[in-house]
Amino acid sequence: RAYNYVAQEVDNYHAFQTLIHIYNKVRTGEKVKVEHVVSVLEKKYPYVEVNSILGIDSAYDQNRKEARGYYEQTGVGPLPVILFNGMPFEKEQLDPDELETITMHKILETTTFFQRAVYLGELSHDQDVVEYIMNQPNVVPRINSRILTSEREYLDLTATNNFFVNDYARFTVLDSQGKTAAIANSMNYLTKKDDSFIRPVTFWIVGDFDSPSGRQLLYDAIKHQKSSNNVRISMINNPSEDISYKNTQISRAIWAALQTQTS
Repeated sequence: RAYNYVAQEVDNYHAFQTLIHIYNKVRTGEKVKVEHVVSVLEKKYPYVEVNSILGIDSAYDQNRKEARGYYEQTGVGPLPVILFNGMPFEKEQLDPDELETITMHKILETTTFFQRAVYLGELSHDQDVVEYIMNQPNVVPRINSRILTSEREYLDLTATNNFFVNDYARFTVLDSQGKTAAIANSMNYLTKKDDSFIRPVTFWIVGDFDSPSGRQLLYDAIKHQKSSNNVRISMINNPSEDISYKNTQISRAIWAALQTQTS
């Protein structure tokens, strides 16, 4: 809130300087406290009622809320985070003793990219550089840590058999490849149109469909399917807690629909 006040009333440079003054008052090993912020504001802006800046109904709190929402949307991970052209620094690069050197190296590496873009006429002085970066094929608007940092795992779909998941006794003794084949044999699919058209893309939606997040995942998949006749989808319920009659109503309804309804 203090930063937003100075940024709106003066400029971003002075707002950043205010943050530096606040942190200069913090002793080694301590954390920033309200009194640190208040003392700096009272000294630099004595004519302002501090409570109007830091209070719960402060008009300077909206940017903080929007910044928090943006941070959660990007999925860049736990704070602190430093972004360079939208890419977060690695954890080991946040060492205060090396941060300046690492940042300078990144600037030098990136300068050639922009020089080439200007030389080829891809970037001109009247273009938004941020928009140009975001339009690059290797840039994503948000980061999904489950995709980018997790170890890759693949389903082995090379096995073939005539088994199905409803034969539970046999299913339990199959190896991983055999179980995958049995699941594939048991799948019922939703398609945009009920015809014999071959769909080149198959989605297996795995989630707890009795939870809001699982239903949202399924809804997004169905919404995508409505825009393409090249996609077919099926569902695998993955409950997040011990199943019972009460907590499986949605998943049982989905299963019944798949067993009794056409595409």
